[in-house]
Amino acid sequence: MEFKESRLCQRMLVLAFGAGVFASSVQAAKWERDIVVAPSLIYTDNVCLTKDDKRSDWTGVALLTPSGTVSVETSKTKARLSGSVTVNTLSDGDLRDDGCTGDSLDDRQKYFPRLLGTMNTILIEDWVKLNVSARADQNRVSSARASSNDGLDRNGNTNTFYRYEISPSTSRKIGRNTKADLRYTYSQVLNSEDSVSDSSRHAVVSSVKGELNPRMTWDVKGRYSNTSYSDDAVNVFTGESVPREDTELKSLSGKLGYQLTRTLQVNGTYGWEWNSFQTFQGNDTGGQAWDLGLRWAPSPRTVVDVGIGDRFFGTTPRVRIRHERQRSTITANYEKVITFQRDLATYGINDPAEGLGSYSSGDPLFSGGGDRFDADGDAVDGIGTDTSINSDGVIIDERMTLTYVYKGRAGTLQMFGSYSQQTREEDGQEADFTDWEISFSPTMSGRYNLVGSVYYEDVKPAGFTTGQDFNNQAKSEQWTYRLDLTYRMSDRMNLTFGYRFVDRQSELRLNEYKENLFLIGFRIFL
Repeated sequence: MEFKESRLCQRMLVLAFGAGVFASSVQAAKWERDIVVAPSLIYTDNVCLTKDDKRSDWTGVALLTPSGTVSVETSKTKARLSGSVTVNTLSDGDLRDDGCTGDSLDDRQKYFPRLLGTMNTILIEDWVKLNVSARADQNRVSSARASSNDGLDRNGNTNTFYRYEISPSTSRKIGRNTKADLRYTYSQVLNSEDSVSDSSRHAVVSSVKGELNPRMTWDVKGRYSNTSYSDDAVNVFTGESVPREDTELKSLSGKLGYQLTRTLQVNGTYGWEWNSFQTFQGNDTGGQAWDLGLRWAPSPRTVVDVGIGDRFFGTTPRVRIRHERQRSTITANYEKVITFQRDLATYGINDPAEGLGSYSSGDPLFSGGGDRFDADGDAVDGIGTDTSINSDGVIIDERMTLTYVYKGRAGTLQMFGSYSQQTREEDGQEADFTDWEISFSPTMSGRYNLVGSVYYEDVKPAGFTTGQDFNNQAKSEQWTYRLDLTYRMSDRMNLTFGYRFVDRQSELRLNEYKENLFLIGFRIFL
């Protein structure tokens, strides 16, 4: 464990050194910064997160959270670092004194980083661009186990991860109506917990696209990715460990689109894929793939993109809807794709400073446009959470998401829902995850801000593809209620009061608890 932590620190020091060299070499740059220090105090009546914790026992924990944003911009480069790091006074001795047992007393995470750094620069004018991102954050070791999700790591189900991506790309016009694109991405995910395997990936996406006439477009795309994990594979039936083979995904596809009217387009894609990874009972991992779709865009505010296709793992329907009005926005997504836990568990939040979410659209054979890409080079779209089946290999993820945001005179209403049915390809194990949240912030005077939310999470491990039902001890559901009030004392200081109630139910007694938690803190702007 100590060796792994040391290696993580070395990686972050290398990244920090690189950022320092870059910053020191910037001349005639435009700098912006925003730094905040937030001391706070938490009181909880269930620090152990157990069913039998006494309601009358309260534990206090002090926290200090420096946060902020630093950005720099030149004629060729944009760089930004944002986020926070929280340290707390909760010790292993405090947990022992409160009667806690289990993993929480062994190598707890004593800090909570949430940092995101990005850099976009032009390496060769009109030829090569470079995108770099680095992120430090926390997720759960297992989505099926209880977790406080507050950085205190009270029961050992917290993993600190470090993810960085380096992605050079080039784009060139060939003639009047043809364009060629090439992108390479290398990414690595490092984890603090030994039970979570480190991983790395090489990915290449190339495409040539153009127009046959004003109504017809074409696109030929090739892609390759290699994902490797540091840990061996373990046979769930025999318990034996064997070297884990890399996962290779390869495909070549051609797409035609025809604009029937100004607002309506039909499109079709046909291709072939050659993949190599372990599957349950030696199932096929490649072959022909096709997709037929319809895109309707009656206005810049409304886009409907639907389609139906087929790949080696079955039918692949897809729906993407986005509709914007003056005060509201609604989005809906449905798709069935190849993905990995390393992506599901680390793409949950896009920008720690803003608290925005983003769901990696996995590894589809056919991907749309956009200016944000995941580690495979595919467009990132939609919103999701980090709930995922544990896996060091391919996951088939069939997911529906729905978001709604309304900003009116009375306040701001936000609604989010996600349903994900995941299958682990290496052994056929399945699990279903349901998440939804509703939050409301009423319009108040300039000195006050109030936010209330209700969050629901449901985890249903379904056994294996042999048809086992959901009657499993790991099944659980959780309700979380939050209320936060902020008072602006001055231009440089805010006072915050927070309350949270969690009610987690499970078939397994050790996986359920109830908790009341209060927070009082200051935010000091430097």
